[in-house]
Amino acid sequence: MSKSLANLEKHLLSVDLILSEEFPGLLHEAKTHQLELEKQNDELKLANLRLEQSRDQLADLYENAPFGYLRLDPGGLIRQANLTLSKKLQVEQKALVGMTIADFAVDTRNANLIDLYIKQLVHSRQSHQLEIQLESKQGVAFDVQFDSILVETNSGLECRLLLTDITARKIMEDPGLARAHITRSAAKYEAIIAASVDAIIATDDKGLINAFNPSAEIMFGYNEAEVINRNVKLLMPKSNASRHDGYLSSAGSGGEVKVMGLGRDFFGRKKD
Repeated sequence: MSKSLANLEKHLLSVDLILSEEFPGLLHEAKTHQLELEKQNDELKLANLRLEQSRDQLADLYENAPFGYLRLDPGGLIRQANLTLSKKLQVEQKALVGMTIADFAVDTRNANLIDLYIKQLVHSRQSHQLEIQLESKQGVAFDVQFDSILVETNSGLECRLLLTDITARKIMEDPGLARAHITRSAAKYEAIIAASVDAIIATDDKGLINAFNPSAEIMFGYNEAEVINRNVKLLMPKSNASRHDGYLSSAGSGGEVKVMGLGRDFFGRKKD
């Protein structure tokens, strides 16, 4: 019995000796490992933060882009629409799901063209364009250009549409279009101008401003009340303003309506 106790004591002494020699090293390794884990955890948190920031930036870019975005199933039903298009159509995003973009065509002809456009995209699988006229829920008509692509997803084929507002360009190309809009409904025409993402300014034959849309307010820094009935030269640098009366005189000659500035670039002058 005493021999066993002696052996046990000897064994314990050996263990104590080993621990006294190795413990500092083991403790150092444990602390080093802990520091590495803390560093990796901090790096992971930073990576997650950057990922969230990138996701938020992409979401903002998608939702508030200056273009409308649509995801459609092969039958033309809307799966998703961005906020820009939702505002343009004056329908909440969730409410647009399950509808078709043809539901917003100004008439049956335009609706049929949209349906045919989607069918051709699915059949040919080739990107192409279409210029069409849509109408918001409140009856405001506007011209858009469709650009599309067909993609293969995990759930099958999907149509992706980019909708660009080309109302201002159409009016510039066809002055009669503006006159037709005014004749049809002055209120609707004003709404079209107000909803356009492009700055639109209208003047009388003397160059006095009689329409100044919200996009123009943003571009030039004036509000509408500050510029109405003032000469449009207010918005031009002196080099252009000095020649503007001559342009007006030329545009008004001959008794026909002309679009001034078509095909030319101009410099503008902001309020500040």
